[in-house]
Parts: sequence; C-alpha cells; structure tokens
Amino acid sequence: MNAVVVVVDRLHAGYLGCYGNTWVGTPRLDRLAAESLVCDFATLDRPGIEPFYRACFTGLHAWQREDARAGLLQQLFEREVEVLCLTDEPLLPPLWSDTAEVVQLPSSQAGLAAATEAETQLATMFAAALEQSHSLREPFLFWVHLQGLGAPWDAPYELRARYVEPDEPAPPENVSVPRLALPPDADPDLMLGYSHAYAGQVALLDGCLGAFLEGLRAAPWAARTLLIFTSARGMPLGEHGLIGPYDTPLACELVHIPLLLRLPDASAALARTHALVQPADLAATLRAWWNLPDCPGWGRSLLHLAGGWQTLRDRAFLYDGQAEWAIRTQHWYLRRQASDEGPRYALFVKPDDRWERNDVADRLPEVVETLDTALNEFIHSAADPDLALQSPLPDRVD
Repeated sequence: MNAVVVVVDRLHAGYLGCYGNTWVGTPRLDRLAAESLVCDFATLDRPGIEPFYRACFTGLHAWQREDARAGLLQQLFEREVEVLCLTDEPLLPPLWSDTAEVVQLPSSQAGLAAATEAETQLATMFAAALEQSHSLREPFLFWVHLQGLGAPWDAPYELRARYVEPDEPAPPENVSVPRLALPPDADPDLMLGYSHAYAGQVALLDGCLGAFLEGLRAAPWAARTLLIFTSARGMPLGEHGLIGPYDTPLACELVHIPLLLRLPDASAALARTHALVQPADLAATLRAWWNLPDCPGWGRSLLHLAGGWQTLRDRAFLYDGQAEWAIRTQHWYLRRQASDEGPRYALFVKPDDRWERNDVADRLPEVVETLDTALNEFIHSAADPDLALQSPLPDRVD
C-alpha cells in the first residue's frame, strides 16, 4: 500500500470549481474532486509551513506540547515504507527527519511571465515529480510540496487575460507575488486585476496537476495508492484589506484549505463531508492507511469519513502564533484578537457567511460567551499531548 500527498501552498479554496467557484476553469481538479472525498470545512490550526508539518507528522494541534512518542516518519521507517519528498520550498528540508529522502529543486526566480505553460515553475515541478514517481519502490509515501501560488506568478499573460471582461481594465503584468495592505478607499480595479492574475495561475495549476494525475493513473501501483491533495494555507486577495502571502488574521481566505482524499478503489467518489478537518488529521489518516499504532492527540483519520462517519469533532481551534485565537463549529466562527483594551471579538454565521462579511458578535453576546469559554478551556488543557476531553457544547452553538 502506498500514498501520494500533494501540497500546493497558498491555494485559495474559493478559486476552485469543487469549492463553489464558477468563473475560474479547474476541470482537472474538479475531476479529481469527483473521484474523491471532498472535505468542505478543512481549516488550519496555525498558519505557516512549520506548524503545518508539525501537525502532519505528529497528529498534534499547534497548541499541544510534544512528547517522546514516535512521529509518523519514524513509524514509516520502522515499517520499511520508503518516504520521498520533492519540493521547491527552501524552508521544508529541515522539517523532515533523516529517515526520509528530500529532493530539493530550485525555487523560482522568474522576473517575467513564461512564454509557454511548459516553462513555468509549476510545470517544471510537476514534470519532475512525475519523473521521480517512476523510480518509487513499494510500499512508499511520495510527498510533493510546491511553493505553488506563493511562488512568482509566471503563467503566460494570456491565462490571466482570459478572465477579463470587455469593460474591465487589463490585469497587471508583474510576475512577483503582491504583498499589499489596502486603504479603506482602495481602487476596486486594483483588487480585480490581482484576482484575474491569481486566476490565471490557478488555471495553470489545474493543467499541470491534470498531466501529473494522468501519469499517476498509468503507474503500475495506481490501484494500491491513496492520493491526498491539499494546501498548507490560503492566500488573501483583498477580502479583508490584504493582498498577498500574509499569515494573519485568521480569516477564511487564509485558513480554509482545500482537501481531497482519493481512495484507490474509488469507494469515496462523489462524497462530500462537512466535518471539521485540520492538518493533524493527515497524520492520523496515514497511520490508519498503513495500520500503524495511533497516538493520542488532536488528529482523527479521514478514512473514518470515507467509511461513513459524519463528523470527527464538534469544534476546531485556530491560533495565529501571536495575538489571535479562533474557534469554529458547524454553525459559528468566533475570532478573538488580543489588544491593550482587552479582547476584541468577531462572530460569523457558518457556513452561510463564507467570506466573513457580517460580524454579529454585538447581537449575540451569549454565543460569544459560550464559544469563548470553550476556547479558554482548550487553551488551558491542550498543552497536554493526551488532550483532556472538552465539555459538550450547548445545542445553540454546536
């Protein structure tokens, strides 16, 4: 039994057809979604490359203290599962243990858009990943991490221009990833232009991923291989005044990540789940896939959802590593920001208020209080790696 995990950093779930987008063409990703279990409400526990991989390898929440338990990579090594990671992210190799082989490819330094799709960084990386897959020895874990939409947007200009309506301004030509804090009176055309540029990069990703997946389908081990597609974090694109690779605040465009799980027997095809999923669940999923001993922590196997479970947990917790905490339930999303004047709260109805436009904290103080109590309970208990059980949530906030 094998597994392939593809992580595309800075991928905004709202730009994918399988997550409701209607104007950016992502037919290959949509096909993968149709073959997979689609996790509608996957969120980070803490934005950043290091926290993401800590969760993936330990099954712990970012706030939990580590102990001497064997991590996923050590368990796979002891089971004689070959582990290979291919990446263009310079921050990644130190996060992997010496029991895994890490192939580090150059990150993009592009200053101009590529003349063809084949010359882009994404195409280069997926081609290298497909070539590397030919030498895999079963059983294996093949992990592909791409800088993705956090690398220069070097797709041919016509890919971003295809989304411009006749009465709209042309999208920007620059390739560097923008990083902008917008004033309240920012020109909407500025945000629209970068949205078109990002859409062009997503269309490029869709084509490159499609070619990679076709190659995997033809592999002799395809019928024995689990595939997981996800992102390490999203990308703000003006929804809350920021454009670019920010890791705060804990708004949907950053913390909501796509997550697709394709089983080799297609038993989870056309399935969707509203379960609250977090990165620690990837560790539990891979342990379950190889029948490895599980470890107490935050993670729960996604294979349970593929097998018919309706939920993994009734709440998810998020932390930005600085001053903001959040709690997500099926119906609510509460964000708490520390300040000199005391905590500031924002409350959003989920899933209706997808992009968190309507803060109802002032109108529902009892919901804020209940969720804040649950958040404090987690903060005070989750330093224990065994994770004390949380008190049940009242029906009105579950």
